[in-house]
Amino acid sequence: MHKVGFLLGAGASFPFGIPMMRQFYEEFMDYVRTHRVHCLPLAEKLTEGTAVPDLEYLIQRLEQVRAVRAGLAILGQSANGIGNDLALAEELRGYLDMFLIETCEQFNDAKVKAKLTRFIRLVHTHDAYVFTTNYDRLVEVAATAIGVPYSDGFEPASSRPECKWNGEFSRGIRLLKLHGSVNWYEEEESQTLFRLERGYSLPSHEYRLTHGDRALRPLMIIPTLEKAILKRPYAGLLTQFSDALKEVSLFVVIGNSLRDDHLRNTVVERMRHLNVVLINPAARDQRGILDHPEATHAIPFGMEQFIDLGLERFDRLLNELGHTDSEACQVRVAAFAAELATLADQTSSMTDEERTRLASLKNDTIEAKLQVLKLSGPSMHPALVAEVRTLALTPGDDAIRISAIDALVDARGTKLFAGRAPLQFALRLRSRCRVLTLA
Repeated sequence: MHKVGFLLGAGASFPFGIPMMRQFYEEFMDYVRTHRVHCLPLAEKLTEGTAVPDLEYLIQRLEQVRAVRAGLAILGQSANGIGNDLALAEELRGYLDMFLIETCEQFNDAKVKAKLTRFIRLVHTHDAYVFTTNYDRLVEVAATAIGVPYSDGFEPASSRPECKWNGEFSRGIRLLKLHGSVNWYEEEESQTLFRLERGYSLPSHEYRLTHGDRALRPLMIIPTLEKAILKRPYAGLLTQFSDALKEVSLFVVIGNSLRDDHLRNTVVERMRHLNVVLINPAARDQRGILDHPEATHAIPFGMEQFIDLGLERFDRLLNELGHTDSEACQVRVAAFAAELATLADQTSSMTDEERTRLASLKNDTIEAKLQVLKLSGPSMHPALVAEVRTLALTPGDDAIRISAIDALVDARGTKLFAGRAPLQFALRLRSRCRVLTLA
């Protein structure tokens, strides 16, 4: 049986209301201009010299400045002359943590429960790993909404507001949050790790979240912080990631650009037995990122498109793979990726309304599908025609099949299919007083 792992990045959370890194940066700079204008000169100076700054770049430069104080202390020197800038850097980082937590907690809860839960069901059904570099809680919220258990290295939720780190990933969906989370905290003195029920955005950098009388600090890092990634829990999470990839044969990367050197290098080391599927709008341009383009397959979909148009196909692929050997697996995965890439090209010219109709035909209830089919007309988009044809040919609900055939007849010039039509449907077509060639 082929083991599956998913790696999620910012693009996977974007459809549910979480900004991308560039948008995060722009919104944070707007926040500084509006509410913390005394920090603006430093924030702007930190991002000089790069054409397209984003949040990760800002944090990297900010941490480099904050490290100066520690370096001076090692040399036995004071921070005379730059002390104010160092203090301002500490203040700015506090505001940034606060902004990150607040923004990540403002996701579209209804959309997460309506759509992301479908992805979570598939993950649970196929016992897949979920790795993510995102700080948000979307996976946890979706899993909880449908009663699917997950383990993220902390104790299971209980009546207590906090759960301690235990490093276990043996229950339900194995969720490895490789860069931390908005609701992960560390006691500053004891370095005890806690998961809280949500992230807490404090009103100022001067405030501290406390556990009893002890201060907590957020546990969120970025891949450029080499020192931080060697500390607990990140070093252990990276080891878990590496070990899990020894089991995985199909690795699906959704909305993650693989900018993190640690993660990308780990994947490259495992490529001899991996098939990798890149799912993001620019996936075709990134097939060489893992040095094995023959085993790297590109689907130019966003996360929402993949859920709407590709999830059922992916479920069928996993069931078909079964115990196939690695060569057959690669052939089937390549065919799957090519099929969805073609669908992506077909749907790129669709209107938002047409995409909504296509998603409804693939995923909604019988009643909703019938409503969409009734609205079809002679100018149906080719991608819609292809899906309606599939509904007409697929054994199942007779009302759906009849409505699908009616819709195809209305789409003038459309050839229904090359096979033989069952008599009752042929009679139905004749009653429409139209001419349709049935081979």
